[in-house]
Amino acid sequence: MIGDFDMAHYPISNGAMLNVASIRGMKKKEKLHQWIRDTAKALENYLGEYPVKDTQVIVIPKTKKKHGPVPWGRLLRGNGMGILFVVIPDLPMEDFYTDWTATHEFSHMLIPNLEWDNKWLSEGLASYLEYVLMAQSEWISKEKAWIGIYKGLQRGEKGTEKLGRETLRATARTRGRSHRGGSRMRIYWSGALYFIKADLALRQQSNNKVGLSDILLKLNRCCVNHTKIWSGSFFAQKLDDLSNSKIFSDLYGEFWNGRSYPEYESTMKELGVSVNPNHPEKLKIEKNSLAALIMELR
Repeated sequence: MIGDFDMAHYPISNGAMLNVASIRGMKKKEKLHQWIRDTAKALENYLGEYPVKDTQVIVIPKTKKKHGPVPWGRLLRGNGMGILFVVIPDLPMEDFYTDWTATHEFSHMLIPNLEWDNKWLSEGLASYLEYVLMAQSEWISKEKAWIGIYKGLQRGEKGTEKLGRETLRATARTRGRSHRGGSRMRIYWSGALYFIKADLALRQQSNNKVGLSDILLKLNRCCVNHTKIWSGSFFAQKLDDLSNSKIFSDLYGEFWNGRSYPEYESTMKELGVSVNPNHPEKLKIEKNSLAALIMELR
């Protein structure tokens, strides 16, 4: 780091290290560092082990309070794995733990670097797991997690409708057009729905003995090289190989070539989620359902 930064080094399990650089004199530095450590621990708990040897985290304070406690975050995969967080230290620490930005950015580390037009998979996994990690850590309730996911799926559906009848492939390849309203939501929440459906299918075929986290653990142990760029189809095929299934490739073809937003209400019902689309804040989860179990540590 170049500048007036304090450096702190925190060991994680299996010899992994979390290296945090923050502006010297930043308010609540110790509490913010603990929040980052707790987020890394949430990722480790979900996967079963921490996915990379070293993580560099940079924390920069901001004073304006318009966009929540973490106005901006970004994962960087250059010479090593790094995450940048812009934070508003004056806000209560509870706000940081119930904000999705940190769990979203840390979740990106669970899959390899994908080609530009397949970033919908990376953003989708992070959009799904941002809520799973918060619920598993008991920073938010299971119900609040599924409400957040369901509202995201609704935004993805509305975003898709704005784009007409183009395929997700076309949306992903032209996502840089700033005037195309709806493309961001379609990309993020199509990807989230892809992994939700895959998680459900894995659990159904294994009587809940195998879930998405188990396949991602295998992926990280055997195959992830964060300097290599993968195609989406190769990524899906690798997950099929690791799960001894066709779940990921079949869903990939369905989503990638689809001209409409995939149906998700039946998926919610299969998970055990009861929700009125007009009043998602009243969502209910069946006891011992897959929706409930997904939000618990195994």
